[in-house]
Amino acid sequence: MERSLNLARLANACYQMIFKLQRQPLLQRTVTDLQPCAARQLQWRRSMSSAVATSSPPKDNLYRQITVEVKGHDPAVLNSYQKFTTSAAEQLGVKIAKISEPPKVITRKSLLKSVFIFKKHQHQYETRTLFRVFEFKHLTESTALTFLEYIQRNLPEGMAMKVTKHELLPIPDHLKPPKQPQSSSSSPSS
Repeated sequence: MERSLNLARLANACYQMIFKLQRQPLLQRTVTDLQPCAARQLQWRRSMSSAVATSSPPKDNLYRQITVEVKGHDPAVLNSYQKFTTSAAEQLGVKIAKISEPPKVITRKSLLKSVFIFKKHQHQYETRTLFRVFEFKHLTESTALTFLEYIQRNLPEGMAMKVTKHELLPIPDHLKPPKQPQSSSSSPSS
């Protein structure tokens, strides 16, 4: 009985705290009022709102290549999806480097016709997995996100997709050759 009263008091206190937090504007809430996860989200929102107001927009990342591997069991569906993806890439101005068709994978399973006896009488089942690989070259991050979201949302049922991105990054400072100081004095030529 006492335990249920304690739980009821705790639930009531939680509801009151949530109601109090909902009435306060987001940027006026203190971090101590919130749980750790919510506190991190609040700090992130505050930093983002100040960063958006003061800084220029972030630069787009560049991708050297994006490889999309699609696999399924029906060749007609795979052909249709290939046609859809190429037309979507043409409409968005995405450069298709290559479309390849790796060899199909056939897995076979042998099972008894009966539940546990008559080993001579078996059925053999097989699944054929077909693949298509699309390689897209030289994309910006915004174009890649838009294009990938579009083709992923229109992926037919029974198909799987794997996306591999190759991002271009500047050379880190510790790998660059040291800068040599330029001397302003000219050496006399003889």
